[in-house]
Amino acid sequence: MKDLGPLAFFLGIRVLRDRATRKLWLCQDSYIEKIATQFNVARKEAFRGNPLPTNELQPNPLQATADQIQWYQSSTGSVNYPAVITRPDIAKGASRLAEFLLNPSPHHQK
Repeated sequence: MKDLGPLAFFLGIRVLRDRATRKLWLCQDSYIEKIATQFNVARKEAFRGNPLPTNELQPNPLQATADQIQWYQSSTGSVNYPAVITRPDIAKGASRLAEFLLNPSPHHQK
């Protein structure tokens, strides 16, 4: 075994510690930046509240193409990972969007 010093990263998760106040933060900011770049999502200022629209999401009346379905499934799955690990605040939105994995509409993708 080898001592590598204080823990900074673990499985791609950045670990921040404030020993004086005995607080610990787990950050996946590098992963979130990577998926934002991969799916061409513009970075916006800090968002407070639920990013889902207030009206109920409806099933797609048309059939989505295979490419649209694959893109939606990839992006929703990529968002689900930080929702489960370090971002419980987005878990409800990720779960709600996952209901439309088989036939997403452009409204769901937005």
